[in-house]
Amino acid sequence: MPVQTSTIDATSPFAIAPTTASVRANFLAAKNELNQCFINDDAAKTRITALESAPAASAAHAITAARESTQTFTSAVQTKVLFDVLKSGSATDYNAATGEYLCPETGLYLINFAFLIRPSLGSVIVQNTLRVNNVVAREFEAQNGNANSNNPCTRTAAVQLTAGEVLTLWCLASVTSSLTTPGTETWESRNNLQIAKIG
Repeated sequence: MPVQTSTIDATSPFAIAPTTASVRANFLAAKNELNQCFINDDAAKTRITALESAPAASAAHAITAARESTQTFTSAVQTKVLFDVLKSGSATDYNAATGEYLCPETGLYLINFAFLIRPSLGSVIVQNTLRVNNVVAREFEAQNGNANSNNPCTRTAAVQLTAGEVLTLWCLASVTSSLTTPGTETWESRNNLQIAKIG
C-alpha cells in the first residue's frame, strides 16, 4: 500500500522529483495542493485548513474527533489512541468507541492528530504509528518528552486508503504515561484527530 509523508522539505520523499518535465509538473502540482491543506497556528499546532478552502478535499468523508478524558499508555505496550468523541462527520466513517476510521471511498487521505502526553515518572520517548487493517502503514519519528510536563504529540500524514480498510492510531511510550488535560485550554483544542479525503 503506497504511503507518503506529508512534510514537504528537502528530506521529504516529495523532494525526490521525477525526471521527465511533464511528470515533474504533475508531481509539483500535487505537492503544492497537499501543502495548501495545512496551517500552523501560534501554538505550533498543525491543523487541516477548512475543507471548503482545501483543494480536492471531500467534506462528505471528513471527520473530526477529540479526546475529552484521560487515557493511560502503559510502559512499552502498543496502545490504540482513542479519540472518543466525534465532533463532526459520520459515525459510519469513524467509530469513537473503538478509534477506528472505516475508509468509505478509495483515495488519498490526510490524517492530522495532536494530543498531550505526560509521563508518570521521569522523561518519556513516544512513538506513534498509523495502522491500516492492523498493519503498520506509517511510523512517525520518535519524540522525546520532558518529566513533569504535558508534551505535545502532533503529526500529519497523507495515506492512500482503499474502501473498506480500517485506519487506527497507536502510541508506544517508554514509561507509563497519560494522554492528559490541556490545563486552561479545552480538551478538544489539544487532543484531536482530523481525517479528510484529498484525492
